[in-house]
Amino acid sequence: MVSKKIFVKKDQDGKIIAISKVALPHINEEMELDAPEVIAFLSSETMGTKVPTELLQSDLQLIRVLEDLIEILIEKNIIRLTELPEAAQSKLLSRKKIRNTVSDFLTEDTNFDDNDDDGTINF
Repeated sequence: MVSKKIFVKKDQDGKIIAISKVALPHINEEMELDAPEVIAFLSSETMGTKVPTELLQSDLQLIRVLEDLIEILIEKNIIRLTELPEAAQSKLLSRKKIRNTVSDFLTEDTNFDDNDDDGTINF
């Protein structure tokens, strides 16, 4: 997947202060849309509005759907994990390991709050 390029303007400290889809005379530093600095800028109050939580939540859910889809394709021998780019392989394996660790930890008898009977975990 190719990341989309955008253009940013940074202040003297290197912090993004403006963003544009196209290069402009004063906004001309090219960056990847998914760069951590860009995501932080878009998620901050700097722009005057916050990226909707629903959009971010939807992205996280879609990521999980894609992970599950890739896992099914691998299980059915439609694709091989090794056919994916190394970065994708590493990320998928890392996330699978983390999910397995969390799953092993959160068994049916896990209960952090004895006063709560609805199945949720409260810290």
